[in-house]
Amino acid sequence: MPDRIRQGVAAMRTLFGRGSYRDELQALIARYARASFYTKPEPVLRRLQRQIVRVLARKYFPQARQVGIESARPVAEALQGRRLTDRELRLRGQIRRRLELESRLNLRAFEAALEAEVESMPPQIRAAFLRARRDGLARRQLIRDLVQADQAELQSLAQAYKRLDAAEERLARAERRLARAPKGKRHQPAAEVREARKEVRRAKASLRGRRSLLARFTVAVQGHARDAIRREAQAAQQAVFEQLGYRQLQWVAVNGADACPYCERQHGKVRTARQWRGKGPGESAEQAQYCGSACMCVLVPVEYAAGNPGLARPIQAAA
Repeated sequence: MPDRIRQGVAAMRTLFGRGSYRDELQALIARYARASFYTKPEPVLRRLQRQIVRVLARKYFPQARQVGIESARPVAEALQGRRLTDRELRLRGQIRRRLELESRLNLRAFEAALEAEVESMPPQIRAAFLRARRDGLARRQLIRDLVQADQAELQSLAQAYKRLDAAEERLARAERRLARAPKGKRHQPAAEVREARKEVRRAKASLRGRRSLLARFTVAVQGHARDAIRREAQAAQQAVFEQLGYRQLQWVAVNGADACPYCERQHGKVRTARQWRGKGPGESAEQAQYCGSACMCVLVPVEYAAGNPGLARPIQAAA
């Protein structure tokens, strides 16, 4: 049943929600953004960059790997039963070594993304420092002015995030009430769900209009981190199927009619695990113009897809 895939997608989403980026990693990314924008010395940037990479390697990659394994479990159990899956699920040997190599490659890709972001810093910020140097302004004063100008935008951004959090929490409560309501009494809960969804859309629109230069830079770096973590989880998911002996994997698009055009075209395509590398969900350059690193599509063994006619169309993932 597609419900098993929904379980896997839900497991992946718990890792990629904004809440996952509000602790050590988000704090480091915010510091790195400030240091980059306000031209801290190169050694400071390098030190922060190494710290971010270490946090990814020590904390988030192991977590992502575990999520990837657990998200593959429902499909594996459907194919061969719980007892066999439990016995084979511990990754080892060549599969384990390949995952370790994937981790190193992911970290290198993330470091390259950080370098690219710094190189592409908005020209108006660089120009401000050049003008200050030319006009003899105190650099410390200029930095203070830039920070103060940015603080108002950042406070506004924080308020927008707070509004979005409240709207999403309200929507989750309304959906739970709707799920529990008896058939004859679903009108009011359904109306609450519709209104809550409207508020989420309004909150997201408000958020998009409040991103300062610094906030946009921070969001870009967070996106790179999320992408590295997603790749790690996806590699672990595919490794489980490979460990269990399934070689041919089929693309299953998630989000039903809302799937992006690229994912709609990929839905149902079959390749070996090796052939999918670099071309799987969220990995190809062509997909980057659509959902990119936010992709939640999955690759499942063709044996599973063949036994589940419900996968003939893109599935609708639970929120």
